[in-house]
Order: sequence, then C-alpha cells, then structure tokens
Amino acid sequence: MAEKFKAAQQLDGEFLLLREAARKGSAPAALALGEMYDPATYTPETSPLPAPNPAQAAAWYRQAAEAGIAQAQYRLGMLLMSGKTDEPNGPEVGISWLRKAADQGLAEAKEALPK
Repeated sequence: MAEKFKAAQQLDGEFLLLREAARKGSAPAALALGEMYDPATYTPETSPLPAPNPAQAAAWYRQAAEAGIAQAQYRLGMLLMSGKTDEPNGPEVGISWLRKAADQGLAEAKEALPK
C-alpha cells in the first residue's frame, strides 16, 4: 500500500513539473501532459489523473504539435480522428495533423493516413 501511495505522489509531482514547464513553453512537456490525458495512452499507472480527458489531451498536444513535434502532431491527429473531442471538423483537421507528422518522416503517421 505504501508503494502505491509513493508512486501516486511521484506521478503528482511529475504532473506538476510538466505542467509548469509546458506553461513556460516546453513542447516536450506539453506532449507528455497530452499523453497523461489521452484516452489512447492513459493508464492509472502512468497518470495521476482520475480519468482521461480528450479535450485537455488535444489542448496539450496542439501546443507541442504547433511547435513542430511530429509525435504530438500524430497523437493530435489520431485523437481528432477518433471523434472523442468536440473539435469542429475533427476528423478533417486530424488528417491534416497526420500529414504534417508524415511529412516529418513519422512512420506511424504515414500508416494512419487514409489511403
């Protein structure tokens, strides 16, 4: 039980540090926060959050994606294509983010693009 509590405290601390760094403009921190919120990557073992939040994931991914991080562009694209956000034209916007990631050479993005 103590180990579980300690792990939860570490995740809380990591979350706070990442959030502070992302708010100061760190794109890698924004990507990591997006992964904590994303329903596709969320697990209680890797996120201090009680549940995934697609809208928050999209917001953090967008910050990192706009900074040019291909993995964030891919994850944002996949999330928008899933329809789990309230983003207007989500699937179409998602495809454009996947194209940006694919243009940077990210294989997963190339594979995810509609044929």
